[in-house]
Amino acid sequence: MEKKLMRLSLVMNAVLAFSGLYFGYKAHSSAILTDGMYSSLLAVMSFLSMGVLRLIRKPQSKTHPFGYSGYEPLVNLFRGLMILMVVVFGTFESIDSLMHGGNIIDFSSSLIYFVLCLSGCIITYFIFYFQNRKQSSPILKVEKSNWLIDTLLTAGMGISFMVAFFLKNFFPEFIAYVDPLVTILLLLSIVKMPFDTIRGALKELLQMAPSEDITHTINRVLKQYYTPSEISDYNHMITKTGREIYVLAVVLLNESQEKVDGQLRFDTIEKHDVFRETLFNDLKSIYPTIRLDVSFTFDAKWL
Repeated sequence: MEKKLMRLSLVMNAVLAFSGLYFGYKAHSSAILTDGMYSSLLAVMSFLSMGVLRLIRKPQSKTHPFGYSGYEPLVNLFRGLMILMVVVFGTFESIDSLMHGGNIIDFSSSLIYFVLCLSGCIITYFIFYFQNRKQSSPILKVEKSNWLIDTLLTAGMGISFMVAFFLKNFFPEFIAYVDPLVTILLLLSIVKMPFDTIRGALKELLQMAPSEDITHTINRVLKQYYTPSEISDYNHMITKTGREIYVLAVVLLNESQEKVDGQLRFDTIEKHDVFRETLFNDLKSIYPTIRLDVSFTFDAKWL
């Protein structure tokens, strides 16, 4: 399903990119041209994301002993940087246009683009919105955010065209300033989104702690296995890379364990494996892509 959705995103972005560049040039609108540039960038990123989806399904290899999940945040980082570049470029371009008298847009071409583009953006956004609720995927989540941005940009452009059409009859001297001014406002309104994408990708690439929700959930599961009579203490480390969560748990065993039915719970490797398997199954029922390592020790220095 992910591949089909990414193909849909690629096709829609390519269509919107061509439409934006064509109608932006025809209508003399910097807002439409910026939207076309944004869609062009997303088309390239959708193509790269499709390649990443193929990679992360490959098994571990000698060159990638921990798999290929690291490519997901890498692509998202690149995506965030490229979107930020479009925001910066579009903002300075519009400021320059304002300083040189603005530009008059062609309302008929702008209206055609607005209707076609907004319809495509809304439909595609809701497809990604509902599919992302069915399956947890970092790539689909970012794609959903991108389509929301595109929808808001297009809706904002439609508002600017209506404002410009109104000014045409009452304040014609201000028409030329509407397009660059609205472009600046739209770009500034979405500037937080690429920063959020960049920050999230960097956290995963630098192997920082995941969100509090993930950390709290894993902590809650681990506490259920803490029995002071058998386990003196424990420690764990959690990282998240792409869709994969990695947990390393170190269990400090109680050297004076109490026997249950004449047996110790952790006196053999087989019993260690039973504990590890049970814990893994509990965590996997919540996070299907989780990886778990459990280390047992009698020495607190390894915690």
